Amino acid sequence: GYEKWVVMGGSYGTRLGLEYMKSYPESISASILLGLYPHQLSLYANIFTNFNQSLNRVFETCENDPSCSRKYPNIRERFYEVKNELIVTPFTFDYNQRQFHLNAQDMLILVHQMLYHPALISRIPQFVEALEKQNAGPVKTAVDITAGTMQLINGAMYWSIMSQEELPFMDSNAFQQDLERNSHLTPGPAYFISDVKV
Repeated sequence: GYEKWVVMGGSYGTRLGLEYMKSYPESISASILLGLYPHQLSLYANIFTNFNQSLNRVFETCENDPSCSRKYPNIRERFYEVKNELIVTPFTFDYNQRQFHLNAQDMLILVHQMLYHPALISRIPQFVEALEKQNAGPVKTAVDITAGTMQLINGAMYWSIMSQEELPFMDSNAFQQDLERNSHLTPGPAYFISDVKV
């Protein structure tokens, strides 16, 4: 019975919002779209390139900020050193009364998810330093945030949608080629790295 309503969506919800706006513009009084995911964007063909661009913005911002660069010198190099170390030796700590083994893929997905939260972007250098020093506190916070996000996602529904709306419309090699172009991000972030295989 509503004549007009506000469409709000985030991430995939922006794709639904855009489709609704196109189909029923007369019924919308306003729209709020967060983390725009338009139809013409190929998620998998550029996922590592986009991640890399966002990381570079974080590194450059820190390098150009006197306080950040003094507190976290060489943060870009340190990030990749920590990531490479986690490939060989995961960081093990107690989490919810169980042992948690954080590897390079986990580190990358935690940072990927931190990039979604403006308040957490500035904590990425602190997160890297925490991994270097094996300080579990900031790492547990990042795990908590990502775990909360993952609990909102129904994996079966997510993969059903991606297999119908993304993968049929892209070159099956594009995902791997994008990772190869951004080989410094190998092995890639947990969760997304398995999407194409699933």
